[in-house]
Amino acid sequence: MTPRVLPPAVRWLTDETCRDVQATGGKSAALARLTGDARVPAGFAIVAGADLSSPALVAEIRDAYQRLGQYVDEDAPRVAVRSSAVGEDGMRASFAGQLATQLGVRGEKALLEAAGVVQASGLTARAAAYRQGKALPEEAGAPAVLVQALIPADASLVAFSANPVATGPDDAAAMVVHATWGLGESLVAGLVTPDAYTVRRTDLRIIARRLGDKALMVVPAPHGDTRTVPVPRSVADQLVLTDAHVVDVARLLLRLESRLGYPVDIEAAFWNESLYLLQCRPITTTLAVERGTPHQDQEALP
Repeated sequence: MTPRVLPPAVRWLTDETCRDVQATGGKSAALARLTGDARVPAGFAIVAGADLSSPALVAEIRDAYQRLGQYVDEDAPRVAVRSSAVGEDGMRASFAGQLATQLGVRGEKALLEAAGVVQASGLTARAAAYRQGKALPEEAGAPAVLVQALIPADASLVAFSANPVATGPDDAAAMVVHATWGLGESLVAGLVTPDAYTVRRTDLRIIARRLGDKALMVVPAPHGDTRTVPVPRSVADQLVLTDAHVVDVARLLLRLESRLGYPVDIEAAFWNESLYLLQCRPITTTLAVERGTPHQDQEALP
């Protein structure tokens, strides 16, 4: 009898097997599907229910981390470690504020610890109550964990291909972009009031700009983790994105919407003039209510 070959517990975003939402969760599977449509930071998913105490899995994760370092040309790359539960970033729920995120993680030991924190956040009574409230299936075990190279963003943003809080047809026909300096942690945690841009879908014309109050920014710390620092005076009163940047975001929104077949809500970042896609989910009325306004998606932070 030929022995059954089990699929790997660590799946790269570029692998076809990473698109299996039941194995890698909503966030990982969505990014895996979009690696050909957007610049997605290199990374891998640790499948749902994985036993992080297993020596074989620990070795697999260590190997993947070393391989990721080769991709980004760093011996011990900083990574973002995020939850990717089944049902997360789906049509019915976002899990905003329910599960843990660890940013700026550096080193194999720190990565394994962060993965454990993210896994555990999906097994709490709070997460179970959220699932029950959204009529989602109960998790059979720990959620999947997404590990990606941390983009040391010059600017971060949340954007919608349709206005999630539209009050009329003109609003609904416009795209919305909210942006701030540095990593997106300050934006999703509500530490700043971001700049806001409104873009007309038909011709990508920017029809409104609003300067936000951006006194603070989050940046990678030298030896791992992140730190919050004042925004330099030279840029504190400037709009974060140029018109060309905003149009780049608008084009990405339309491309992803066309690819997926529904309006999208994304988190993204600019670094060295390149636009990176960090997260993509559908826009639904439920998600709009959960987020309140586009900059208030408060995932649990370290």
